[in-house]
Amino acid sequence: MERVIYRGKLLFPEGFHSGDGRRLEAVDQPLFRDPDGGISLAGSSFAGALRQDLHLLQEALGKAPCTEEPKCPCAVCSLMGPRAKTRRGQEETPLRASRLYVSAGRAEAGARVNVRDRVGIDRRTRAAADQRKYDLETVEAGVAFPFELKIDDPEPGELALLEASLRRLAEGWWFLGGKTSSGLGRVELQKLSRERLALGDKPTLIAYLLDEPSPGGGPRSLLRDGGGWAEPGWSLEPAGDAGTRGWAQVALRLRLHFPWGFLVNDPGEAALRGKDHSFTRRSDGVPLLPGSSLRGALRSQAERILRTLAGDAGACDLHRKGQACHEKVLKENEARAASGRAALSFEEELTWLCPACRVFGCGRLVSSVRVTDFQPVEERGWEEMHHELVAIDRFTGGAAAGFKFDAEAAAGVSLEGEIRLELRAGRLEAWGLGLLTLALRDLLRQEIPLGFGTAKGLNEVEVSVREVAVFRLAPSSALELGCLPAGPGTHRFRPGDVDAGPEPALQAAERHFGPAARGWVAALHKELARKPQPPSTQEARP
Repeated sequence: MERVIYRGKLLFPEGFHSGDGRRLEAVDQPLFRDPDGGISLAGSSFAGALRQDLHLLQEALGKAPCTEEPKCPCAVCSLMGPRAKTRRGQEETPLRASRLYVSAGRAEAGARVNVRDRVGIDRRTRAAADQRKYDLETVEAGVAFPFELKIDDPEPGELALLEASLRRLAEGWWFLGGKTSSGLGRVELQKLSRERLALGDKPTLIAYLLDEPSPGGGPRSLLRDGGGWAEPGWSLEPAGDAGTRGWAQVALRLRLHFPWGFLVNDPGEAALRGKDHSFTRRSDGVPLLPGSSLRGALRSQAERILRTLAGDAGACDLHRKGQACHEKVLKENEARAASGRAALSFEEELTWLCPACRVFGCGRLVSSVRVTDFQPVEERGWEEMHHELVAIDRFTGGAAAGFKFDAEAAAGVSLEGEIRLELRAGRLEAWGLGLLTLALRDLLRQEIPLGFGTAKGLNEVEVSVREVAVFRLAPSSALELGCLPAGPGTHRFRPGDVDAGPEPALQAAERHFGPAARGWVAALHKELARKPQPPSTQEARP
């Protein structure tokens, strides 16, 4: 019997959240903790993310996809057990436990916990939507968790597939935990080692049971000291038709510079400082732009574009009770259950979702667009500004009673973060990239307001593209980029002067992506013209 053990450390550069709905706390969404109160990463969370990534790799390589049946023969189900299991008492019981044992642990010392306030913005009033405010506990950037993977009697192909996924984890393509589409959960490997143990050998078995060094040599590090994978290239080769599946990932690294004042309001921070409004900070006082703020602004702009091109059918009213796509799907499923009909299938649910929900996600569909938190480029390359603001009485010309407030802003702050896109057939396709192209163009043109006080001169932002990275195993029809190689793996490039303002960034984007972007926008127009009015926008249904 051979056992292969991987040990490593997971690092979260932008912070982490994993909820525990069973605990009653002062916050709406507390962190998951162990019985002693320590912040922990559950092994089930890591195993679930690992399984999903293995399935995506398996399909992108053109191998037999998972059938989700009790006797599924795919490599992932062979390694981690089938998804579907026949219950006892039925004709067959092909239960098979996972051969891959996944465990994680408690956060390392020094993990800092913060409480964030989040709110949905009403698309009509541009103010906080009714009953859409909540707070959650998060672990701040830099938290690390240990983990261990154990496999008994692995096949060579299983190890190749597993290490391909771990290599993607080392390159920063994974997300773990909750709120991964709105700032948190991007994860990297800080340490990783592999140890092979021949447990059929008595001295090796005794040393393993006594937790002593193996006679055959200790673990071997799979990561270089300076970062990167130390092993040779992958032995995985995509099949000839793998590109037709269209799975790929894109990472856009952006720099946001706020020359006059950055203010994304944090009510808790403002109360601690005795101010009416104060900018969001980390626990060390450094400014922070939550990914949820930029993602919400991008979605809001995308919805305006869709309504301009397709009317009200282009986007649902996300933060008005009973008007969101997922609420209408739930209502339809309840009506079907009451009448004895089957619930909507996944493909049927997609026809109920507006284009905005199909790109940015909703309560029934995970988002294909993830935005990380934006961290400062320099720890003290900025200064605090204090504003005293007052409303003027239009009749007397003097200060209006009860309308004076103060605010803290950060001037000259530069922040960096990433926008992550996941392209899959039936999810984010060429037309979705067209919608994002138009929204990102408006961001580069400084036409998307960010944060608080945009009508008062605050949050004027200059955006530049710092780096673009693409991961794929085979050419994808949605990613016909002449500036990138078509081979498998991760490809990175820097489009032009990364320290320039928004106009040079637009020129660089046009030079690198111009022909492809025009094709994506044309695909968006074609999709909106061809797509019939979704059932979710109709007044009545038969």
